Amino acid sequence: MTESAPARTIPPLRMRVAIALAIGLFCALLVVIGAEHALPTSDFDQCWVAARALLHGHNPYDMIGPGRAFAWRFPFFYPLPAALIAMPFAWFEVSVTRALFISISAALLAFAITRRDYHRLVLFLSAGFCVSLLKSQWEPLLTAAALLPALSWVFVAKPTVGAALFVAFPSRTAVLGGVALVAVSLVVMPSWPANWLQMLHQESHMRTPIITLMARCCSWLCYAGDGRRRGCSWRSRASRKRSFCT
Repeated sequence: MTESAPARTIPPLRMRVAIALAIGLFCALLVVIGAEHALPTSDFDQCWVAARALLHGHNPYDMIGPGRAFAWRFPFFYPLPAALIAMPFAWFEVSVTRALFISISAALLAFAITRRDYHRLVLFLSAGFCVSLLKSQWEPLLTAAALLPALSWVFVAKPTVGAALFVAFPSRTAVLGGVALVAVSLVVMPSWPANWLQMLHQESHMRTPIITLMARCCSWLCYAGDGRRRGCSWRSRASRKRSFCT
């Protein structure tokens, strides 16, 4: 008779919460300690400034960018819901905001990836996460939202990443929560979609129209051929995500 494989032990909730809190606090400590050597601005700083601008009755799309009140290399490319999500951090100084944002994002991500086991915790040692930590990026929070459907409404804050994650991890919460957040943002500032689109039209550092169109066509052809060879279908989560990203 063959021996049956041992049953996998599901991490207890208390242990997952403890690990999440420990990782969150450690990441916050790293941000605070490295503040003197950190980059002068981070990705989340734009949303923090946008939230403070809204609190003072200003248009954040007029405040952020080259030669503006908040000098940044590019205009404010985020939709206004990102500024609303950053609103609770607007009361703190920027250094505290970075630590809090990364701490919360890392804690939620640690809680999400330990639902079945602990081996995925190694991702906190990856170069990708270290870059996100140093630059206070949205990706850890968005990844946590993909694994925790209750948080999936944050996809709307960064559509470039959030849309791909929604295709791979669709949920009703993402749709309803995203629509609700967009509705609130329209009440706060009805003109923001026009301002946002105007900023996007000014963007030129990430695209070359002809090359982009050719690359998309080639990517779709390669995907179709590879998918047919492997027997992939749209029902596969990996196939949906890869198709959308290409």
